[in-house]
Amino acid sequence: MSRLLVLLAVVALVAAGSSSSCGAWELNIRMPTARAVEEAAARLLERDVAAPLIHALRPLLGSGEDLGRRAGVPCDSWRLAVEAYNKRDWKTVPADCEDYVGHYMLGKHYRRDSRVVVDEAVAYAEGLKLAGNGKEVWVFDVDETSLSNLPYYAKHGFGARPYNATSFNEYVLKGSAPALPETQRLFRKLVSLGIKPVFLTGRGEDQRSITDVNLRRQGYSGWLELLLKPLGFKGTAIGYKSGERQKLVDAGYVIVGNIGDQWSDILGKPEGARTFKLPDPIDEILFVSRRNARSEIIDGYRIEGPYLDLVSSLLRALPLRYTVYQRLARAVAMATATAKLIFLLVALVGAGSSCGSAWELMPTAAGAVVQATAARLMKEDVPAAATIHALRPLVGSAGDLGRRAGVPCDSWRLAVEAYNKRDWKTVPANCENYVGHYMLGGHYRRDSRVVVDEAVAYAEGLKLGGHGKEVWVFDIDETTLSNLPYYATHGFGTKPYNATAFDEYVLEGSAPVLPETQRLFEKLISLGIKPVFLTGRTEDKRAITVSNLRSQGYSGWLELLLKPAGFKGTAIAYKSGERQKLVDAGYVIVGNIGDQWSDILGKPEGARTFKLPDPLYYIG
Repeated sequence: MSRLLVLLAVVALVAAGSSSSCGAWELNIRMPTARAVEEAAARLLERDVAAPLIHALRPLLGSGEDLGRRAGVPCDSWRLAVEAYNKRDWKTVPADCEDYVGHYMLGKHYRRDSRVVVDEAVAYAEGLKLAGNGKEVWVFDVDETSLSNLPYYAKHGFGARPYNATSFNEYVLKGSAPALPETQRLFRKLVSLGIKPVFLTGRGEDQRSITDVNLRRQGYSGWLELLLKPLGFKGTAIGYKSGERQKLVDAGYVIVGNIGDQWSDILGKPEGARTFKLPDPIDEILFVSRRNARSEIIDGYRIEGPYLDLVSSLLRALPLRYTVYQRLARAVAMATATAKLIFLLVALVGAGSSCGSAWELMPTAAGAVVQATAARLMKEDVPAAATIHALRPLVGSAGDLGRRAGVPCDSWRLAVEAYNKRDWKTVPANCENYVGHYMLGGHYRRDSRVVVDEAVAYAEGLKLGGHGKEVWVFDIDETTLSNLPYYATHGFGTKPYNATAFDEYVLEGSAPVLPETQRLFEKLISLGIKPVFLTGRTEDKRAITVSNLRSQGYSGWLELLLKPAGFKGTAIAYKSGERQKLVDAGYVIVGNIGDQWSDILGKPEGARTFKLPDPLYYIG
């Protein structure tokens, strides 16, 4: 057992080392290098099968977060940029994000994100007052909204390969696409409320029969219409879908809701009274059972001996490519009883150190069973078991906080950024630490960097008129200047807004710069595009705002527009009105960036808008 005790210590180091960068606060903890840990394990267990097992499992420890920071592009930030409509016109998932997207789509993270969106949609629908004339309808997209094509995309690179119309249509014609359970829950709720569902899909008319069959086979029934794209249609998706929605309105229907996985599903007038954007980082991919997809491979190896049920369950739950499953199943089949126990313990640590890994290595109940089993089998090694238990809350704390009781905080944040969550007053109380981790660490900066990278690339590609009339609108708070020093001492948005305390902070004129926004600002100046500040701050704060901006290195802007004292309208009305004045004065708004949707909604928005992350507060 002494050898086992030493090995457990090594496992704990591996887990801690693999997750030392997980916390959003980027704590500076020095850990042994991965190579040193591997060499130590090899020396201690030269004759034990457990060593290769540990090596094979190491990529799982914190895999979601590690994959989110792979070379080339921060994949988690890329996904957020897609969902918040900052990343547009992309053809494929970045090649180095294939595994990350697979982790996200095949696990509980995608389901959690979808559940939060549908929860909002259901709450909205239940609050509607219907006219009683049977004319209220709700528009549903089909692919990646009502039916899932994940079985197809799981075999075709999770969106990392170019779209192949031939092979995809072959899959569609099988009529085997599974239902998205969260969307189906919304569908059934609407039918029970008397709201008529309408399917509006980009599939062609020649696929009407198989689409109808697939929908009915998956439990959908009672819809009003199934609208498919006419053969030979040459326009854009937005043009087609908005045109079909207009026909519904012209026929006397009221579109009370509209849900889809693509922005093209919900943009273009008439959008509907309320829109909802389901997550989809691969353009076309959906939820499918992990267990069904992998059981054949696992069952191809006979696993016998102690802990059989636990080992088999873990193998089915672990997030690996199929070829790795084969190697791992073979290794476990040949492993000694001790090696199987080590496998269980490593998986237990991995489950606690997922750093937000979307694959949710083990359910909480399973983790408790494994922990109890380990305690019984290792009575003389209780100190080691206790050490692992103590480490679990520390390993991947940001990811754990994202799944705290009450609300999945990471999914809540995505709903905020994708404009599914609206009119909220405070951050959920149980998400205070999660938001603090996010805002104070590298994650927030990475997400902002991806947005600004898109904005800079867009600006560099513009062809200017040469008349000096191109302008770019900037919000100030949480866009140009950061109020994080204030919010860090006021609950990270979990406490109700205190105008007096916040104004006192603003009047100090000490708000630091947001470096990514400043990078964009300076790039625009160099290109000859004039920045315009448009803020919800009031005119009585002009002097301190100018002073704060200049002290943080901003200069050369065209105008600083502040809200008139006593203005009673909405933020959208105020800001769109000020932008209209710019247009009336002959300026061309080539870009518009802010942290709130109210900064970038309302005509004229500008030729292109960019939404910076901000889970601290909502302005409608």
